[in-house]
Amino acid sequence: MKAGVKGAAIGLLDGSQIEMGPGAELSVVRSEDGLRVRLSSGTVLVTAVKQGGGHLYVETKDCLVSVVGTVFAVSAEESGSSVSVIEGEVHVQRGDISQTLLAGQQAST
Repeated sequence: MKAGVKGAAIGLLDGSQIEMGPGAELSVVRSEDGLRVRLSSGTVLVTAVKQGGGHLYVETKDCLVSVVGTVFAVSAEESGSSVSVIEGEVHVQRGDISQTLLAGQQAST
């Protein structure tokens, strides 16, 4: 799915909401333990509901963000990815490096 010049918004089956920035491109696929949002380019703002039995992931070319009911933004650009947490916490995996980000924190690759 690719957002137009005004962006787009989609609702996921688990009740989470994704706001796509202008030109953002993503796909959503089921994984063994939940849903995986594959962000090819652009920026998304995710409002994730508290995950019950599964997980919600946002994947870019160089990092994987796993969510535990929160609000966060992810950007995927040619130069790398960035993750900013607005509420709650997320877990970011980049190769062998794993870190937890809390509200107000960000990480870039």
